[in-house]
Amino acid sequence: MGTALPHSDEFDLPTVNRAALLLTPTQAYADWANSCGDGPQFVLSERDDDDSTIYLIPEVDFRPDAWVRKHYRTLFEYELWNWCTDPSLWPKDRSYKAFQQFFTVHFHSLVADLGDEPIPT
Repeated sequence: MGTALPHSDEFDLPTVNRAALLLTPTQAYADWANSCGDGPQFVLSERDDDDSTIYLIPEVDFRPDAWVRKHYRTLFEYELWNWCTDPSLWPKDRSYKAFQQFFTVHFHSLVADLGDEPIPT
């Protein structure tokens, strides 16, 4: 069980000095994933947020578009690798425009830590 939250109008929850980024695959990602071979099928309608990676990124005082644009290739290739570890089967076009076609980016500016233990590094 997690830490019991106080019954108060004021919460002093510990926060992590990071923002969070969630990439949601689109139909373009599903189409690519299903073209990779005889493995399991990627069915978009059967996916939920539990299947997505949450990336902690530096806190930013603005929308994270500039940060995402700078780091999209790492995010893109990590997500491709999560489905198919053979880079020869990855899309040849891994431009920022292709990244935007493969994923919807969700940004969360506040990350609260409700765990009982320190975050391992």
